[in-house]
Amino acid sequence: DLPSRCLMDAGFELGWDGADRVRRCAVVSVDSAPVLKVLVQIPEASGHVAAARAREVVGDSANVQAPSAVFAELLPPRVTKGQALQRILDTLPTPRLSLAFGDMPNDIPMLRRADIPVAVANAHPDVLASALFTTSSNDEEGVAEFLEHILDAAVG
Repeated sequence: DLPSRCLMDAGFELGWDGADRVRRCAVVSVDSAPVLKVLVQIPEASGHVAAARAREVVGDSANVQAPSAVFAELLPPRVTKGQALQRILDTLPTPRLSLAFGDMPNDIPMLRRADIPVAVANAHPDVLASALFTTSSNDEEGVAEFLEHILDAAVG
């Protein structure tokens, strides 16, 4: 059972429309539980700049990604969305077919592992290059559009 606690600086901004709907975290001591993820934000800098600076500090001791235009993400080494997808698939009976959607570079390992990798139209160029299919942007409900198309084809 993973902890649902986090420590968030008051000045940290999530940086996307609708972020105000995200439940703010209660401030807790990080001494009482392992740290699973660290988000780094540098005022007036992009997520890619924050990731580059974080990599300078932590080197190979963390998996550093830029999942957002405004912050970087640090995870334990070798922890990726692709690894998480594989662990989930390993629990399912076979045969199975996996479908994954992505928009930022931290999604690339997951897209590479998925049988059907899909990027939204406004995805990072590297994500678009990693996907087999592209759907409308996430602002245009591209994921729902793609799923509806698949379901219509399956029952029609």
